[in-house]
Parts: sequence; structure tokens; C-alpha cells
Amino acid sequence: MADVAGALRSEGALPGWRVVGFEDLGNAVAKIRVDLGVPIELDALPMHPRKRNDATYDVSTGKAAFPYCAVGRIRYSCVDYREKPGDLGPEIDGWILYVKPSLNGTEPVDVFNYAKKSPDFPHESTAQQLYSESQFESYRALGSHALRDLSAGFPQGGGLEDLHTSATEYIRANGASKRG
Repeated sequence: MADVAGALRSEGALPGWRVVGFEDLGNAVAKIRVDLGVPIELDALPMHPRKRNDATYDVSTGKAAFPYCAVGRIRYSCVDYREKPGDLGPEIDGWILYVKPSLNGTEPVDVFNYAKKSPDFPHESTAQQLYSESQFESYRALGSHALRDLSAGFPQGGGLEDLHTSATEYIRANGASKRG
């Protein structure tokens, strides 16, 4: 498992990429570890921010360049134990599904069109809270598309174990690899 802080540092080291939005995840993980002593470990952080000045965004392949999410483990076993850390085993650990809006090349045509006109999409500033209809609809459609892709293998009536399995398989099928 990759340490989130390490993954965030490597994200910032990618030339030509802007680091957007991963700060919130990094801050939350650090505060949880410092304040509660609970580490959160992601298997990988496969999502990519959009390249700087990306005017060439292209969906022509129809195949996802990377997934919209990451899966990790919340290591409660480090703080909840009988005699020593880890003695209750990983069965008391939880898991995290982190979904990040991004452009992976499979988006609907209207989302693609909005992305061509707005180079900061889907990480536009929230300082201006009055969204145009096309901006609002593009974010809504991207979220709907991402969750539809993510849940494609999820069985009807499934539970959390099934969601974990489905998300892990989705990530594996969409080219996630460890970066470091």
C-alpha cells in the first residue's frame, strides 16, 4: 500500500501537471493520522489532474486512460487492540473509496465539449458560486458518468463487500498502477 502523503508528493513531481484537489485528501489523511493515530493507506492514487494548458483533450479512444477512484484501507487496527497494535487483525480495519472528478477519455460528448471550452474543468475554482447551466450540467453529467462506470460490476442488492470488490476490479481494469 502506498502512503497517501508519498503519493501526493509524487503527483506534484509530474512535470506539466497541475496539482488540484489532492490537497484536501492529503490534509484529511494527515489530520486523521495525527489526531486519531489511524493511518489511511491507498493501494494507489491512479487519478490524474488535467495537464497544464490542456487544449488537446481528446476522447477519441473511448478507453479509460485511468480510473475515477482509488481504494484504500483505514487501519483502525493500529489504535484498537487488546494488548498490542495489530493483535485484533485486519478484520477491524475499514476501507475508503475516494472518487475524484477527472477526465479519463470516456466522458459523454457534452462533457467533452465543455472541457474543450474550459481548460480548468473539472477543477474550476469554487470562489465564484454562480454556475452557468452548461457548467452545472457538465459537473453533474461527469459525476453521473463516473459513478455509472465505477458501479458497472456492482450486483443489484449488493452490500459494502460487493462495492469494495466492484471498485477494486474497476480500478484494475482501467489501468491503475502504483506511482511513487
